[in-house]
Amino acid sequence: MSNHSEHRLVGAVASATRALPIALLICIAVAAPITEAQDAEADAPAETDVAADTTAELAAGNAHLQRGEFSQAAAIFAVITAREPANGRAWFLFGYAHHGAGDLDLALAGHLAAVRLNFRAATASYNAACAYALKGQPPLAVEQFENAWRAGFANATLAATDADLASVRDEPRFIELLETMGQTAAPEPVALGDIATVGDPMDGIGGGIAIGDDGSLYIADFLTTIYKLDPEGERTVFATDMAVPSGIAIDSQGRVIQSEFKADRVLRFSPSGDEVEVLATSIPGPVGIVIDADDRIYVTSCHSASIHVIEPDGSQRQLVQSPLLRCPNGITRDEGGDLYVCNYNDGMVLRIDDAGTVTPLVSIPGANNGHITYRHGALWVAGMTANQIFRVALDGSLALIGGTGSPGGTDGPALEALLFRPNAMAFDRSGETLHWNDEVKIRSDPASKRASIVRTLNLRE
Repeated sequence: MSNHSEHRLVGAVASATRALPIALLICIAVAAPITEAQDAEADAPAETDVAADTTAELAAGNAHLQRGEFSQAAAIFAVITAREPANGRAWFLFGYAHHGAGDLDLALAGHLAAVRLNFRAATASYNAACAYALKGQPPLAVEQFENAWRAGFANATLAATDADLASVRDEPRFIELLETMGQTAAPEPVALGDIATVGDPMDGIGGGIAIGDDGSLYIADFLTTIYKLDPEGERTVFATDMAVPSGIAIDSQGRVIQSEFKADRVLRFSPSGDEVEVLATSIPGPVGIVIDADDRIYVTSCHSASIHVIEPDGSQRQLVQSPLLRCPNGITRDEGGDLYVCNYNDGMVLRIDDAGTVTPLVSIPGANNGHITYRHGALWVAGMTANQIFRVALDGSLALIGGTGSPGGTDGPALEALLFRPNAMAFDRSGETLHWNDEVKIRSDPASKRASIVRTLNLRE
């Protein structure tokens, strides 16, 4: 939500809301996505299609809101939500109206329903945090504030000054989240090339991607299967019957190393895929994998906040465990041997030196990172919730290189293209093309499983 839109909403309701507490008005201002300009976001996931008669009712309720007539608006949205319990927009406005009317219990019902239906989840969670804080329930307020941040809320200035949140101001986790938000620098847009889509959608949200010497892509589907996509675009099954394959890498002998997230295992396949051996059986929730020049394998453990090493002789050890590792997802390595990890749970990119010291480097917008890779002297990170791709210099400076932030699947100039939850990350051997996978929402078949597709950025810098 832009400041311009936020100010426009406040101005529209100011005369009708002078009797409301100032603290409540701040939370109402955060709910600005009800305005027409905000509703124009293209291809947003999980929004309910609205019938023509419902559209008219929503417009009538919104008109009451703009005049500060919260009770009248609430009555209209109550009718819609009773008739259409999966209408996220109506629940969002239901919560907004009751919040304005001062009925925090009903407001919470609306805010939390909007969150469950994934409609403006960041804003709805933030408003739920405000409501819980006003009700004197700091633990629940902080929980919802963290949910808002994970869904993309990053306005540390607003959160630090919002009077609604006064009761949580001294909560340690709230302070920690504000500090993390404050470390999220505005990325500089850098035009590096064009984004294109490769091949057809495949089942699963997509795990890791690795690229062989011949240019073939090995793609874990985060369900059961590793696919192989050859340079001509033909896709075949490389291996299957796994328990949620995630991160993937290829060693110096062309063997495919695969983490098996749900089975706590790491597997090694022969180059043909015909033979498989189990390298590790006790790494909790293994995800990202990177391999050094000596075929030493580094594995992130989402469930134990740790990094593990599998030596070429098969011996294993825990390299580091740290509270800064919050579901470490992707992992990569620079020429000097430092490791870089991106967290799924808080968006941080961390550096781990050869002494095992973990240091925060930068926070990626959106709070949920996919995978990470190293090339051209920089880190390349999939900002999953941000729907964007970022480049991070080793000094922590951040550049936006792909995606507008709106969810979608439109190709073209990288900064104008639309991405949807990018995850895997790998360069081809030449370093000229970056590959990742995006999720695909198949709108024509609402009952279909989630799917993914490979996207590429061809660098011209």
